[in-house]
Amino acid sequence: MALTKISGNVIKDSVSLAGNVSIGGTLTYQDVTNIDAVGLITARTGIKVLAGGINAVGVVTATSFSGNGANLTGITQTTINNNSANRIITGSSTGNTLEANSNFTYTGSVVTHNNPSGLAKLDVKGSVGGGALGASISVRNTNSANNGSGEFQFQDPGSNIFAKIAGVNLTDGSNNGYMSFHTSSATSGLVERARIDDSGRVLIGTTSQNNNAKLQVTTNQQVVATFEGTGVSDPQIYVGDNMASPTDNCIILGYDKADNRGYLTVGGDGDNVFTITNGGNIGINQSSPQANAKLHVEGNVGSSGYFYTTTTSSPQTDFTSSIASNKAGLLLHRTSETNGDYGGLEFHNHPSSITTYRKGGIYFQSDGSGFGRGDIVICNDGAGDSNNLTISDEKMRIHKEGHVTKQHSCAFNVTHNGHQNYNSAGTHTISSWKTTDSFRGFEHTSGGGYFSNGIFTAPVTGAYFFTATLLLRNMSGTNDVHVFWARNGNHFTYWETRFNGNPTGYSGYEAVSGQCVMKMDAGDVAAIRISFSGSGCGIHGVDQNWGNWGGYLIG
Repeated sequence: MALTKISGNVIKDSVSLAGNVSIGGTLTYQDVTNIDAVGLITARTGIKVLAGGINAVGVVTATSFSGNGANLTGITQTTINNNSANRIITGSSTGNTLEANSNFTYTGSVVTHNNPSGLAKLDVKGSVGGGALGASISVRNTNSANNGSGEFQFQDPGSNIFAKIAGVNLTDGSNNGYMSFHTSSATSGLVERARIDDSGRVLIGTTSQNNNAKLQVTTNQQVVATFEGTGVSDPQIYVGDNMASPTDNCIILGYDKADNRGYLTVGGDGDNVFTITNGGNIGINQSSPQANAKLHVEGNVGSSGYFYTTTTSSPQTDFTSSIASNKAGLLLHRTSETNGDYGGLEFHNHPSSITTYRKGGIYFQSDGSGFGRGDIVICNDGAGDSNNLTISDEKMRIHKEGHVTKQHSCAFNVTHNGHQNYNSAGTHTISSWKTTDSFRGFEHTSGGGYFSNGIFTAPVTGAYFFTATLLLRNMSGTNDVHVFWARNGNHFTYWETRFNGNPTGYSGYEAVSGQCVMKMDAGDVAAIRISFSGSGCGIHGVDQNWGNWGGYLIG
Protein backbone atom coordinates (compact mmCIF):
# COMPACT_ATOMS: atom_id res chain seq x y z
CA MET A 1 0.00 0.00 0.00
CA ALA A 2 1.38 3.40 -0.94
CA LEU A 3 0.66 6.31 1.34
CA THR A 4 1.66 9.90 1.34
CA LYS A 5 3.77 11.58 4.03
CA ILE A 6 1.73 13.08 6.79
CA SER A 7 2.43 16.70 7.75
CA GLY A 8 0.20 17.65 10.56
CA ASN A 9 -3.14 16.17 9.60
CA VAL A 10 -2.20 15.74 5.90
CA ILE A 11 0.02 13.15 4.28
CA LYS A 12 2.05 15.05 1.68
CA ASP A 13 4.71 12.67 0.51
CA SER A 14 4.68 9.00 -0.45
CA VAL A 15 4.90 6.50 2.34
CA SER A 16 5.78 2.86 1.92
CA LEU A 17 4.75 0.38 4.60
CA ALA A 18 5.98 -3.16 4.57
CA GLY A 19 3.39 -4.64 6.89
CA ASN A 20 -0.22 -4.15 7.88
CA VAL A 21 -1.60 -0.73 8.77
CA SER A 22 -4.28 -0.49 11.36
CA ILE A 23 -6.18 2.72 11.72
CA GLY A 24 -8.47 3.10 14.61
CA GLY A 25 -10.54 5.94 13.23
CA THR A 26 -11.42 7.32 9.86
CA LEU A 27 -8.95 7.31 7.04
CA THR A 28 -9.62 10.18 4.66
CA TYR A 29 -7.87 10.14 1.31
CA GLN A 30 -8.32 12.06 -1.96
CA ASP A 31 -7.49 11.36 -5.60
CA VAL A 32 -6.53 7.79 -4.96
CA THR A 33 -5.73 6.06 -8.21
CA ASN A 34 -5.59 2.46 -6.99
CA ILE A 35 -7.17 0.66 -4.05
CA ASP A 36 -6.52 -2.91 -3.16
CA ALA A 37 -8.86 -3.59 -0.29
CA VAL A 38 -10.21 -6.60 1.53
CA GLY A 39 -13.47 -5.66 3.12
CA LEU A 40 -15.99 -2.81 2.75
CA ILE A 41 -15.13 0.30 0.73
CA THR A 42 -17.36 3.39 0.97
CA ALA A 43 -16.87 6.26 -1.45
CA ARG A 44 -18.63 9.65 -1.20
CA THR A 45 -19.09 10.43 -4.87
CA GLY A 46 -18.61 7.07 -6.57
CA ILE A 47 -15.97 4.77 -7.80
CA LYS A 48 -14.76 4.90 -11.37
CA VAL A 49 -13.81 1.52 -12.69
CA LEU A 50 -11.13 1.52 -15.38
CA ALA A 51 -10.02 -1.21 -17.71
CA GLY A 52 -8.93 -3.46 -14.94
CA GLY A 53 -12.35 -3.69 -13.43
CA ILE A 54 -13.35 -4.45 -9.86
CA ASN A 55 -12.21 -7.63 -8.24
CA ALA A 56 -14.12 -7.87 -4.97
CA VAL A 57 -14.62 -10.70 -2.56
CA GLY A 58 -17.82 -9.98 -0.73
CA VAL A 59 -20.67 -7.62 -1.38
CA VAL A 60 -20.58 -4.61 -3.71
CA THR A 61 -23.45 -2.16 -3.15
CA ALA A 62 -24.19 0.58 -5.65
CA THR A 63 -27.16 2.81 -6.53
CA SER A 64 -26.47 2.62 -10.28
CA PHE A 65 -24.28 0.84 -12.80
CA SER A 66 -22.74 2.04 -16.04
CA GLY A 67 -21.98 -0.28 -18.97
CA ASN A 68 -23.76 -3.02 -20.93
CA GLY A 69 -23.72 -5.57 -18.09
CA ALA A 70 -22.58 -8.28 -20.46
CA ASN A 71 -20.41 -9.91 -17.81
CA LEU A 72 -22.92 -9.72 -14.97
CA THR A 73 -23.67 -13.09 -13.49
CA GLY A 74 -26.45 -14.50 -11.33
CA ILE A 75 -29.21 -12.70 -13.36
CA THR A 76 -32.23 -14.65 -14.90
CA GLN A 77 -32.25 -13.99 -18.68
CA THR A 78 -35.44 -13.22 -20.75
CA THR A 79 -35.58 -14.19 -24.46
CA ILE A 80 -37.63 -12.37 -27.17
CA ASN A 81 -38.46 -14.66 -30.11
CA ASN A 82 -39.03 -13.41 -33.68
CA ASN A 83 -38.01 -9.91 -32.76
CA SER A 84 -38.13 -7.15 -35.37
CA ALA A 85 -38.78 -3.41 -35.66
CA ASN A 86 -42.20 -2.12 -34.55
CA ARG A 87 -43.50 -5.50 -33.47
CA ILE A 88 -45.63 -5.61 -30.34
CA ILE A 89 -44.30 -7.97 -27.64
CA THR A 90 -46.69 -10.52 -26.20
CA GLY A 91 -46.31 -13.31 -23.69
CA SER A 92 -45.78 -16.97 -24.40
CA SER A 93 -46.39 -20.29 -22.71
CA THR A 94 -42.64 -20.67 -22.01
CA GLY A 95 -41.15 -19.06 -18.91
CA ASN A 96 -38.74 -16.13 -19.43
CA THR A 97 -39.71 -16.02 -23.14
CA LEU A 98 -41.56 -13.27 -25.01
CA GLU A 99 -42.92 -13.23 -28.57
CA ALA A 100 -42.60 -10.40 -31.07
CA ASN A 101 -45.89 -10.72 -33.02
CA SER A 102 -45.27 -10.35 -36.77
CA ASN A 103 -49.00 -9.60 -37.41
CA PHE A 104 -49.31 -6.93 -34.70
CA THR A 105 -47.18 -3.79 -35.11
CA TYR A 106 -47.08 -0.26 -33.71
CA THR A 107 -45.23 2.57 -35.46
CA GLY A 108 -45.84 5.13 -32.75
CA SER A 109 -49.05 6.42 -34.35
CA VAL A 110 -50.65 3.47 -36.16
CA VAL A 111 -51.53 0.02 -34.82
CA THR A 112 -51.71 -2.64 -37.55
CA HIS A 113 -53.08 -6.16 -37.13
CA ASN A 114 -52.84 -8.62 -39.99
CA ASN A 115 -54.54 -11.93 -39.19
CA PRO A 116 -53.83 -14.47 -41.95
CA SER A 117 -56.19 -17.05 -40.45
CA GLY A 118 -59.26 -14.99 -41.38
CA LEU A 119 -60.54 -14.80 -37.83
CA ALA A 120 -61.67 -11.64 -36.12
CA LYS A 121 -59.03 -8.94 -36.03
CA LEU A 122 -60.42 -7.56 -32.79
CA ASP A 123 -62.34 -9.50 -30.17
CA VAL A 124 -63.45 -7.52 -27.11
CA LYS A 125 -65.14 -9.45 -24.31
CA GLY A 126 -66.38 -8.38 -20.90
CA SER A 127 -69.25 -6.84 -19.02
CA VAL A 128 -69.71 -3.12 -19.58
CA GLY A 129 -71.06 -1.37 -16.52
CA GLY A 130 -74.55 0.07 -16.43
CA GLY A 131 -73.35 3.66 -16.28
CA ALA A 132 -73.85 6.06 -19.16
CA LEU A 133 -70.11 6.19 -19.80
CA GLY A 134 -69.58 2.45 -19.98
CA ALA A 135 -67.99 1.39 -23.29
CA SER A 136 -66.29 -1.67 -24.68
CA ILE A 137 -64.49 0.33 -27.35
CA SER A 138 -64.18 4.09 -27.48
CA VAL A 139 -63.08 5.89 -30.66
CA ARG A 140 -62.13 9.45 -29.82
CA ASN A 141 -60.90 12.29 -32.00
CA THR A 142 -59.29 14.92 -29.82
CA ASN A 143 -58.94 17.39 -32.66
CA SER A 144 -61.53 20.06 -31.90
CA ALA A 145 -61.50 21.17 -35.53
CA ASN A 146 -63.18 17.86 -36.43
CA ASN A 147 -65.82 18.26 -33.73
CA GLY A 148 -64.80 15.17 -31.88
CA SER A 149 -65.80 12.88 -34.76
CA GLY A 150 -64.36 9.41 -35.26
CA GLU A 151 -64.62 6.61 -37.77
CA PHE A 152 -63.81 3.02 -38.59
CA GLN A 153 -62.13 2.63 -41.98
CA PHE A 154 -61.87 -0.46 -44.17
CA GLN A 155 -58.94 -0.59 -46.59
CA ASP A 156 -57.71 -2.86 -49.36
CA PRO A 157 -54.10 -4.15 -49.51
CA GLY A 158 -53.15 -0.91 -51.26
CA SER A 159 -54.43 1.17 -48.29
CA ASN A 160 -57.36 2.47 -50.38
CA ILE A 161 -60.46 3.12 -48.25
CA PHE A 162 -63.40 1.19 -49.73
CA ALA A 163 -65.82 1.51 -46.79
CA LYS A 164 -66.14 3.32 -43.49
CA ILE A 165 -68.44 3.88 -40.52
CA ALA A 166 -68.30 7.39 -39.09
CA GLY A 167 -69.67 8.97 -35.95
CA VAL A 168 -70.05 12.75 -36.38
CA ASN A 169 -70.69 15.30 -33.66
CA LEU A 170 -72.93 18.18 -34.73
CA THR A 171 -71.54 21.70 -34.69
CA ASP A 172 -74.64 23.30 -33.13
CA GLY A 173 -73.34 22.92 -29.57
CA SER A 174 -76.07 20.38 -28.68
CA ASN A 175 -73.61 17.51 -28.34
CA ASN A 176 -75.89 15.60 -30.74
CA GLY A 177 -74.45 13.45 -33.45
CA TYR A 178 -75.19 10.96 -36.18
CA MET A 179 -73.70 7.77 -37.56
CA SER A 180 -73.08 7.38 -41.28
CA PHE A 181 -72.19 4.39 -43.44
CA HIS A 182 -70.08 4.79 -46.57
CA THR A 183 -69.11 2.52 -49.46
CA SER A 184 -67.16 3.16 -52.63
CA SER A 185 -67.51 2.17 -56.26
CA ALA A 186 -65.35 2.54 -59.32
CA THR A 187 -67.54 5.39 -60.61
CA SER A 188 -68.48 7.35 -57.49
CA GLY A 189 -65.68 6.69 -55.02
CA LEU A 190 -66.45 6.78 -51.30
CA VAL A 191 -70.08 7.95 -50.84
CA GLU A 192 -72.40 8.02 -47.84
CA ARG A 193 -75.13 5.41 -48.34
CA ALA A 194 -77.06 5.42 -45.06
CA ARG A 195 -77.34 7.50 -41.91
CA ILE A 196 -78.87 7.32 -38.45
CA ASP A 197 -79.44 10.94 -37.54
CA ASP A 198 -79.60 12.66 -34.18
CA SER A 199 -83.37 11.97 -33.92
CA GLY A 200 -83.04 8.24 -34.51
CA ARG A 201 -84.28 8.42 -38.10
CA VAL A 202 -82.76 6.02 -40.61
CA LEU A 203 -81.95 7.71 -43.92
CA ILE A 204 -80.97 5.59 -46.92
CA GLY A 205 -79.80 7.26 -50.10
CA THR A 206 -80.14 10.76 -48.62
CA THR A 207 -78.61 12.91 -45.92
CA SER A 208 -81.71 14.95 -45.02
CA GLN A 209 -85.22 13.90 -44.07
CA ASN A 210 -88.38 15.18 -45.73
CA ASN A 211 -90.60 14.46 -42.73
CA ASN A 212 -90.49 12.87 -39.31
CA ALA A 213 -90.64 9.31 -40.62
CA LYS A 214 -88.30 6.95 -38.83
CA LEU A 215 -87.28 5.41 -42.16
CA GLN A 216 -86.73 7.30 -45.39
CA VAL A 217 -85.42 5.65 -48.55
CA THR A 218 -84.48 7.81 -51.55
CA THR A 219 -83.42 6.18 -54.80
CA ASN A 220 -83.57 6.56 -58.57
CA GLN A 221 -84.00 2.82 -59.03
CA GLN A 222 -87.28 1.15 -59.94
CA VAL A 223 -87.23 -1.18 -56.92
CA VAL A 224 -87.11 0.88 -53.71
CA ALA A 225 -87.06 -1.93 -51.15
CA THR A 226 -87.33 -5.70 -51.03
CA PHE A 227 -88.58 -7.76 -48.09
CA GLU A 228 -88.04 -11.51 -48.38
CA GLY A 229 -89.14 -14.16 -45.92
CA THR A 230 -87.43 -17.48 -46.54
CA GLY A 231 -88.27 -19.38 -43.39
CA VAL A 232 -92.05 -19.05 -43.17
CA SER A 233 -94.90 -20.16 -45.40
CA ASP A 234 -96.54 -16.72 -45.71
CA PRO A 235 -94.22 -13.80 -44.78
CA GLN A 236 -96.01 -10.62 -43.68
CA ILE A 237 -95.22 -6.97 -42.91
CA TYR A 238 -97.35 -5.29 -40.23
CA VAL A 239 -97.96 -1.56 -39.76
CA GLY A 240 -100.04 -0.53 -36.75
CA ASP A 241 -100.14 0.60 -33.14
CA ASN A 242 -101.50 -2.54 -31.47
CA MET A 243 -98.99 -5.27 -32.15
CA ALA A 244 -100.38 -7.34 -29.24
CA SER A 245 -103.40 -7.96 -31.48
CA PRO A 246 -102.08 -6.87 -34.89
CA THR A 247 -105.03 -7.99 -37.02
CA ASP A 248 -107.39 -5.60 -35.20
CA ASN A 249 -105.77 -2.35 -36.23
CA CYS A 250 -103.03 -2.47 -38.80
CA ILE A 251 -101.96 -2.78 -42.41
CA ILE A 252 -100.83 -6.25 -43.46
CA LEU A 253 -98.69 -6.75 -46.56
CA GLY A 254 -98.24 -10.45 -47.15
CA TYR A 255 -97.13 -13.04 -49.64
CA ASP A 256 -98.81 -16.39 -50.30
CA LYS A 257 -96.06 -18.81 -51.26
CA ALA A 258 -98.49 -21.53 -52.29
CA ASP A 259 -100.10 -19.30 -54.94
CA ASN A 260 -96.96 -17.21 -55.59
CA ARG A 261 -99.06 -14.06 -55.09
CA GLY A 262 -99.14 -11.14 -52.68
CA TYR A 263 -102.05 -9.63 -50.77
CA LEU A 264 -102.86 -6.45 -48.83
CA THR A 265 -105.25 -5.93 -45.92
CA VAL A 266 -106.07 -2.64 -44.23
CA GLY A 267 -107.73 -3.21 -40.86
CA GLY A 268 -109.60 -0.94 -38.52
CA ASP A 269 -111.40 -1.69 -35.24
CA GLY A 270 -111.48 -5.38 -35.96
CA ASP A 271 -112.74 -4.99 -39.55
CA ASN A 272 -110.92 -5.35 -42.84
CA VAL A 273 -111.74 -2.02 -44.44
CA PHE A 274 -109.69 -2.78 -47.56
CA THR A 275 -108.41 -6.06 -48.97
CA ILE A 276 -106.56 -7.13 -52.11
CA THR A 277 -106.54 -10.91 -52.23
CA ASN A 278 -103.80 -13.08 -53.68
CA GLY A 279 -106.12 -13.58 -56.66
CA GLY A 280 -106.25 -9.87 -57.43
CA ASN A 281 -109.79 -9.34 -56.10
CA ILE A 282 -110.43 -6.06 -54.26
CA GLY A 283 -112.76 -5.95 -51.28
CA ILE A 284 -113.85 -2.76 -49.52
CA ASN A 285 -115.34 -3.53 -46.11
CA GLN A 286 -115.15 -7.12 -47.24
CA SER A 287 -112.25 -9.43 -46.37
CA SER A 288 -113.48 -12.17 -48.75
CA PRO A 289 -114.60 -10.50 -51.97
CA GLN A 290 -116.67 -12.46 -54.45
CA ALA A 291 -114.48 -14.92 -56.31
CA ASN A 292 -115.86 -13.76 -59.67
CA ALA A 293 -115.73 -10.05 -58.77
CA LYS A 294 -112.59 -7.99 -59.22
CA LEU A 295 -114.19 -5.20 -57.14
CA HIS A 296 -116.52 -5.92 -54.22
CA VAL A 297 -117.72 -2.98 -52.15
CA GLU A 298 -119.91 -3.73 -49.18
CA GLY A 299 -121.30 -1.55 -46.45
CA ASN A 300 -124.10 0.62 -45.24
CA VAL A 301 -125.04 2.93 -48.09
CA GLY A 302 -128.00 4.65 -46.56
CA SER A 303 -129.91 1.76 -45.02
CA SER A 304 -128.03 -1.02 -46.82
CA GLY A 305 -126.23 -1.70 -50.01
CA TYR A 306 -123.20 -2.88 -51.81
CA PHE A 307 -121.77 -2.76 -55.27
CA TYR A 308 -119.52 -5.23 -57.03
CA THR A 309 -118.45 -6.00 -60.55
CA THR A 310 -117.29 -9.16 -62.24
CA THR A 311 -115.32 -10.30 -65.25
CA THR A 312 -117.22 -13.55 -65.90
CA SER A 313 -119.32 -14.23 -68.94
CA SER A 314 -122.41 -14.09 -66.73
CA PRO A 315 -121.96 -10.79 -64.86
CA GLN A 316 -123.27 -10.54 -61.34
CA THR A 317 -124.08 -7.14 -59.94
CA ASP A 318 -126.04 -6.02 -56.97
CA PHE A 319 -126.52 -2.49 -55.70
CA THR A 320 -129.07 -1.20 -53.22
CA SER A 321 -129.09 2.12 -51.48
CA SER A 322 -131.31 4.63 -49.83
CA ILE A 323 -131.74 7.60 -52.12
CA ALA A 324 -132.81 9.70 -49.18
CA SER A 325 -129.38 9.24 -47.61
CA ASN A 326 -127.65 10.80 -50.63
CA LYS A 327 -124.80 8.30 -50.45
CA ALA A 328 -123.10 6.18 -53.05
CA GLY A 329 -121.27 2.90 -53.02
CA LEU A 330 -119.01 3.97 -55.90
CA LEU A 331 -118.17 7.56 -56.80
CA LEU A 332 -116.38 8.73 -59.95
CA HIS A 333 -115.41 12.39 -59.85
CA ARG A 334 -114.15 14.60 -62.67
CA THR A 335 -112.96 18.02 -61.59
CA SER A 336 -113.77 19.88 -64.83
CA GLU A 337 -117.21 20.79 -66.12
CA THR A 338 -116.55 22.04 -69.62
CA ASN A 339 -119.39 21.45 -72.02
CA GLY A 340 -118.91 18.09 -73.69
CA ASP A 341 -116.40 16.71 -71.18
CA TYR A 342 -116.75 13.02 -70.41
CA GLY A 343 -115.95 11.03 -67.32
CA GLY A 344 -116.77 7.44 -66.53
CA LEU A 345 -115.80 3.80 -66.96
CA GLU A 346 -114.20 2.01 -69.90
CA PHE A 347 -114.03 -1.74 -70.52
CA HIS A 348 -111.28 -3.80 -72.11
CA ASN A 349 -111.62 -7.54 -72.73
CA HIS A 350 -108.83 -8.19 -75.24
CA PRO A 351 -105.62 -9.90 -74.01
CA SER A 352 -103.52 -7.26 -75.78
CA SER A 353 -102.30 -3.92 -74.45
CA ILE A 354 -104.73 -1.72 -72.54
CA THR A 355 -103.92 1.14 -74.92
CA THR A 356 -105.97 -0.58 -77.61
CA TYR A 357 -109.15 -2.68 -77.85
CA ARG A 358 -111.12 -0.58 -75.34
CA LYS A 359 -114.53 -1.37 -76.78
CA GLY A 360 -117.10 -0.43 -74.12
CA GLY A 361 -117.79 2.49 -71.83
CA ILE A 362 -120.31 4.26 -69.59
CA TYR A 363 -119.82 8.01 -69.43
CA PHE A 364 -121.30 11.14 -67.94
CA GLN A 365 -121.21 14.07 -70.37
CA SER A 366 -121.30 17.51 -68.79
CA ASP A 367 -123.44 20.25 -70.31
CA GLY A 368 -121.15 22.95 -68.89
CA SER A 369 -123.99 24.70 -67.08
CA GLY A 370 -122.15 24.94 -63.80
CA PHE A 371 -124.65 22.77 -61.98
CA GLY A 372 -123.12 19.40 -62.70
CA ARG A 373 -125.84 18.48 -65.16
CA GLY A 374 -125.37 16.18 -68.09
CA ASP A 375 -126.32 13.06 -70.02
CA ILE A 376 -125.41 9.47 -69.24
CA VAL A 377 -124.00 7.87 -72.38
CA ILE A 378 -123.38 4.18 -73.09
CA CYS A 379 -120.94 3.44 -75.91
CA ASN A 380 -119.95 0.23 -77.62
CA ASP A 381 -117.49 -0.20 -80.48
CA GLY A 382 -118.41 -3.36 -82.29
CA ALA A 383 -115.70 -3.07 -84.94
CA GLY A 384 -113.37 -6.04 -85.28
CA ASP A 385 -110.16 -4.06 -85.04
CA SER A 386 -107.73 -2.70 -82.45
CA ASN A 387 -109.23 0.79 -82.40
CA ASN A 388 -110.69 2.16 -79.20
CA LEU A 389 -114.26 3.33 -78.91
CA THR A 390 -115.15 6.99 -79.38
CA ILE A 391 -118.21 8.99 -78.53
CA SER A 392 -119.45 8.27 -82.05
CA ASP A 393 -119.94 4.69 -80.85
CA GLU A 394 -122.85 5.86 -78.69
CA LYS A 395 -125.57 3.23 -78.40
CA MET A 396 -127.85 4.67 -75.72
CA ARG A 397 -128.24 7.98 -73.95
CA ILE A 398 -130.20 8.99 -70.88
CA HIS A 399 -130.69 12.71 -71.34
CA LYS A 400 -130.55 15.04 -68.37
CA GLU A 401 -134.29 15.61 -68.86
CA GLY A 402 -134.91 11.86 -68.49
CA HIS A 403 -135.46 10.95 -72.14
CA VAL A 404 -133.92 7.67 -73.28
CA THR A 405 -132.63 7.37 -76.84
CA LYS A 406 -131.08 4.35 -78.51
CA GLN A 407 -129.35 5.52 -81.66
CA HIS A 408 -128.80 2.09 -83.13
CA SER A 409 -131.81 0.20 -81.85
CA CYS A 410 -133.78 -1.66 -84.45
CA ALA A 411 -136.68 0.38 -85.88
CA PHE A 412 -138.19 0.60 -89.34
CA ASN A 413 -141.13 1.68 -91.47
CA VAL A 414 -141.41 0.47 -95.03
CA THR A 415 -143.97 1.40 -97.69
CA HIS A 416 -145.53 -0.73 -100.40
CA ASN A 417 -143.56 -0.44 -103.59
CA GLY A 418 -146.39 -0.24 -106.21
CA HIS A 419 -149.26 -2.59 -107.05
CA GLN A 420 -148.79 -6.27 -106.39
CA ASN A 421 -151.29 -8.75 -107.91
CA TYR A 422 -151.70 -12.47 -107.09
CA ASN A 423 -153.49 -14.42 -109.82
CA SER A 424 -153.54 -17.85 -108.24
CA ALA A 425 -155.11 -19.12 -105.06
CA GLY A 426 -152.86 -20.10 -102.16
CA THR A 427 -150.51 -18.40 -99.70
CA HIS A 428 -148.19 -15.62 -100.77
CA THR A 429 -145.53 -13.47 -98.99
CA ILE A 430 -146.06 -9.77 -99.51
CA SER A 431 -142.62 -8.86 -100.74
CA SER A 432 -142.95 -5.53 -102.55
CA TRP A 433 -141.69 -3.21 -99.78
CA LYS A 434 -139.56 -0.14 -100.15
CA THR A 435 -137.09 0.72 -97.36
CA THR A 436 -135.91 4.01 -98.84
CA ASP A 437 -138.55 6.64 -99.16
CA SER A 438 -137.67 10.25 -98.53
CA PHE A 439 -140.99 10.90 -96.92
CA ARG A 440 -142.23 7.73 -95.25
CA GLY A 441 -139.80 4.86 -95.46
CA PHE A 442 -136.71 4.21 -93.33
CA GLU A 443 -134.76 1.32 -91.98
CA HIS A 444 -132.81 1.86 -88.80
CA THR A 445 -131.35 -1.44 -87.78
CA SER A 446 -127.97 -2.32 -86.38
CA GLY A 447 -125.94 -2.67 -89.56
CA GLY A 448 -128.96 -2.25 -91.82
CA GLY A 449 -130.00 -4.52 -94.67
CA TYR A 450 -132.40 -6.71 -92.71
CA PHE A 451 -135.06 -6.61 -95.38
CA SER A 452 -134.87 -8.93 -98.33
CA ASN A 453 -137.85 -9.89 -100.46
CA GLY A 454 -140.26 -8.57 -97.85
CA ILE A 455 -138.72 -10.56 -95.01
CA PHE A 456 -137.40 -8.98 -91.81
CA THR A 457 -134.54 -10.69 -89.98
CA ALA A 458 -134.18 -10.02 -86.24
CA PRO A 459 -130.71 -8.63 -85.48
CA VAL A 460 -130.84 -9.62 -81.78
CA THR A 461 -132.99 -11.75 -79.52
CA GLY A 462 -135.88 -9.78 -78.04
CA ALA A 463 -139.51 -8.71 -78.23
CA TYR A 464 -140.53 -6.84 -81.39
CA PHE A 465 -143.62 -4.74 -81.94
CA PHE A 466 -145.11 -4.79 -85.48
CA THR A 467 -147.92 -2.79 -87.07
CA ALA A 468 -149.15 -2.75 -90.68
CA THR A 469 -151.89 -1.30 -92.92
CA LEU A 470 -152.75 -2.73 -96.35
CA LEU A 471 -155.25 -1.82 -99.09
CA LEU A 472 -156.57 -4.95 -100.84
CA ARG A 473 -157.83 -4.74 -104.46
CA ASN A 474 -159.11 -6.90 -107.37
CA MET A 475 -160.95 -9.33 -105.08
CA SER A 476 -163.91 -10.20 -107.40
CA GLY A 477 -164.58 -13.88 -107.25
CA THR A 478 -162.25 -14.30 -104.29
CA ASN A 479 -163.28 -16.09 -101.11
CA ASP A 480 -161.69 -16.63 -97.69
CA VAL A 481 -158.99 -13.94 -97.72
CA HIS A 482 -156.63 -14.22 -94.74
CA VAL A 483 -153.84 -11.75 -93.85
CA PHE A 484 -151.49 -12.87 -91.05
CA TRP A 485 -148.06 -12.48 -89.44
CA ALA A 486 -145.64 -15.32 -90.01
CA ARG A 487 -142.52 -16.20 -87.99
CA ASN A 488 -139.96 -18.47 -89.57
CA GLY A 489 -142.62 -19.37 -92.22
CA ASN A 490 -145.24 -20.41 -89.68
CA HIS A 491 -148.54 -18.66 -88.90
CA PHE A 492 -148.15 -16.39 -85.90
CA THR A 493 -151.52 -14.57 -85.76
CA TYR A 494 -154.34 -13.62 -88.20
CA TRP A 495 -155.45 -10.04 -88.43
CA GLU A 496 -158.00 -10.04 -91.32
CA THR A 497 -160.51 -12.53 -92.81
CA ARG A 498 -162.81 -11.91 -95.83
CA PHE A 499 -165.52 -14.10 -97.28
CA ASN A 500 -167.65 -14.30 -100.50
CA GLY A 501 -165.47 -12.01 -102.56
CA ASN A 502 -167.78 -9.01 -102.50
CA PRO A 503 -165.74 -5.97 -101.60
CA THR A 504 -167.47 -3.50 -99.36
CA GLY A 505 -164.85 -0.79 -99.62
CA TYR A 506 -164.41 2.01 -102.06
CA SER A 507 -164.76 0.77 -105.68
CA GLY A 508 -163.75 -2.79 -104.85
CA TYR A 509 -161.00 -1.95 -102.32
CA GLU A 510 -160.71 -3.20 -98.74
CA ALA A 511 -158.44 -1.68 -96.05
CA VAL A 512 -156.99 -4.04 -93.42
CA SER A 513 -154.59 -3.43 -90.50
CA GLY A 514 -153.07 -5.30 -87.61
CA GLN A 515 -150.56 -5.22 -84.74
CA CYS A 516 -148.65 -7.78 -82.75
CA VAL A 517 -145.73 -8.31 -80.36
CA MET A 518 -143.49 -11.09 -81.55
CA LYS A 519 -140.69 -12.66 -79.54
CA MET A 520 -137.83 -13.48 -81.85
CA ASP A 521 -134.40 -14.96 -81.51
CA ALA A 522 -131.49 -13.45 -83.38
CA GLY A 523 -131.77 -14.67 -86.98
CA ASP A 524 -135.51 -15.37 -86.85
CA VAL A 525 -137.53 -13.97 -89.80
CA ALA A 526 -140.90 -12.26 -89.89
CA ALA A 527 -143.17 -11.54 -92.86
CA ILE A 528 -146.73 -10.49 -93.78
CA ARG A 529 -148.49 -13.21 -95.75
CA ILE A 530 -151.85 -13.38 -97.57
CA SER A 531 -153.87 -16.51 -98.27
CA PHE A 532 -157.02 -16.73 -100.40
CA SER A 533 -159.17 -18.99 -102.53
CA GLY A 534 -160.70 -17.95 -105.83
CA SER A 535 -159.48 -16.19 -108.89
CA GLY A 536 -157.12 -13.56 -107.49
CA CYS A 537 -156.26 -10.74 -105.13
CA GLY A 538 -154.02 -7.71 -105.15
CA ILE A 539 -152.26 -5.11 -102.98
CA HIS A 540 -152.74 -1.47 -103.90
CA GLY A 541 -149.49 0.50 -103.70
CA VAL A 542 -149.48 3.43 -106.10
CA ASP A 543 -147.46 6.41 -104.90
CA GLN A 544 -146.21 4.29 -101.92
CA ASN A 545 -148.84 5.82 -99.66
CA TRP A 546 -151.50 3.16 -99.45
CA GLY A 547 -149.68 0.55 -97.42
CA ASN A 548 -146.91 0.39 -94.80
CA TRP A 549 -145.27 -1.91 -92.31
CA GLY A 550 -143.48 -0.59 -89.21
CA GLY A 551 -141.82 -2.08 -86.16
CA TYR A 552 -139.13 -1.76 -83.50
CA LEU A 553 -137.34 -3.69 -80.84
CA ILE A 554 -139.08 -3.32 -77.48
CA GLY A 555 -136.38 -4.93 -75.40
